[in-house]
Amino acid sequence: MGEKQFKGAPGESLVQYLANKDDILASPPQQDQFGWDLHLQFKSNTNSVFLDENESNYNVYVQVKEFDKAFEEYTGRNIKLSNIQHMVTSNAPCFVIYAQPTSDEIYLVHIDSEIIKEGLKKIREAQANHKRLNDTTMTINPHKYGAVKVGISGSLKKTLIEIIGNSPRRYVEEKIEYVKTVGYTAGSIEIKGKVSEQDLLAVELGIKDSVEIELLEYNHLRFNIPIPYPEKPAKVELLSNGHASSIGLSEDITPDNEKLLLCVNDDSLPLALSGKLRVSPNSSKYGLFAFDSDYFKLVISKNESSFVRITFHWDKLLSSRISIDELRHQLNIAFILFSKDEKKFGFASLDNLQCDRIINKSDGADRSDILELMSILDSFEQLMKALAIRLSTPISAGHLFANRQRYETLLKILFGNEQGTIRLSNLKGVNSGASILLFVPLQIRVLENDYVLTLRIQGDVKVFDDKGYFCQGYLKQLLPPVMAGKKSVRSLLKRIRNLLIQDKQSQHHIVINTTMEKELAALVESFYVRKE
Repeated sequence: MGEKQFKGAPGESLVQYLANKDDILASPPQQDQFGWDLHLQFKSNTNSVFLDENESNYNVYVQVKEFDKAFEEYTGRNIKLSNIQHMVTSNAPCFVIYAQPTSDEIYLVHIDSEIIKEGLKKIREAQANHKRLNDTTMTINPHKYGAVKVGISGSLKKTLIEIIGNSPRRYVEEKIEYVKTVGYTAGSIEIKGKVSEQDLLAVELGIKDSVEIELLEYNHLRFNIPIPYPEKPAKVELLSNGHASSIGLSEDITPDNEKLLLCVNDDSLPLALSGKLRVSPNSSKYGLFAFDSDYFKLVISKNESSFVRITFHWDKLLSSRISIDELRHQLNIAFILFSKDEKKFGFASLDNLQCDRIINKSDGADRSDILELMSILDSFEQLMKALAIRLSTPISAGHLFANRQRYETLLKILFGNEQGTIRLSNLKGVNSGASILLFVPLQIRVLENDYVLTLRIQGDVKVFDDKGYFCQGYLKQLLPPVMAGKKSVRSLLKRIRNLLIQDKQSQHHIVINTTMEKELAALVESFYVRKE
């Protein structure tokens, strides 16, 4: 060994000699209570590219165990679980070093993920059995855990860096994360309790959002080893998958791959509705299963009191934004489901696409609301087409329903086939029976955008008390829409001016601006035309 001199325990002295040879500061930890023999501090010469100083500073804690027999025959030492706990919970790299002073060799056993996992499991077992960690041990066998040899001519620093890696910071982060998560395979809480089969079935099928559990045990679970919490919660509830998903606690893992087929009569093509088929292990016993779609829930009973209970989530539909075709589809299904007529239905997976099940009675929705919303869909679709809005654009069913009367009036004016009476105020100087060409730019807001739709009306007017009336026989035409902006409205007025110039039949030309905002109305006002 040449100039090597040992002071104190030969094993620790050998480690200190190898450390000093590599410019590693090896010193006993100050005020150590955790069983460490040496604290190793050094810098890496290979990390000069890192700007963060932490990337080149290494702190390592070790326990040194001497042995004198042949390494091949050595089976390691028993380490107290209290010391294992300190090795595991320390963020720094930790090692058990087996030193053989007689041969000037040491063997490094890294407290890696395998030892951390086994150590935490043994600690967990000891805690569950109420054993003191100081009285329980774990064997660290250098052969089992892949000890790395460093001889008198080897480099301890190089070996440590090869094991730890070039980033001490990343090592610490990964160790913290592993210690925090290992041993938890399906959550950290175990609940044992009692609930009736009927309540459990109701939650599994989503008939009830939740049921209270009679709590028997409340445990912390790690490595599948339960340890009771010191206090139990005041109340524990079991939530249905659908309810837990709706409040953001978890995902509803029930497959969304079932199809319900709905038939009004034997001659009609069935309507299809996609959703989740909910079946419980108790479904056969109680003859009960359920089907959930976005806006409907069907609870089907196959026992002696056979029934189908239907729930329509009307408020959810109104709060949704879906395409007009999808809205029409959902409303058609609701209209059929809540009609008084007998309906037949079936499921793709259970009934081989046949409508063999019967709904004799259903309730739970106001069909008048459904009809009112359905009644304006065709005209609203016509409006979307007129405004060049794609039919796949999501629309708010709630906005459409809340403003249904306003839309109904507007859509009748724009697209209605029947000729209603149109009244004009302040027609002084216009004789009854005079022919008028009238343009009415209508500013409307549709799907969060403002448009101007212009009605072209031409016909004879009847005048009473300076008020004019188009009654019958007038022509109505809709000009192409424009966005509600000054530039586009100026272009529109230019087009109207050209149409007025081309008109040789009418005695009077009138452009009305009262349906537009002030800034746009001012443009029309400056353009107001009356031809005598």
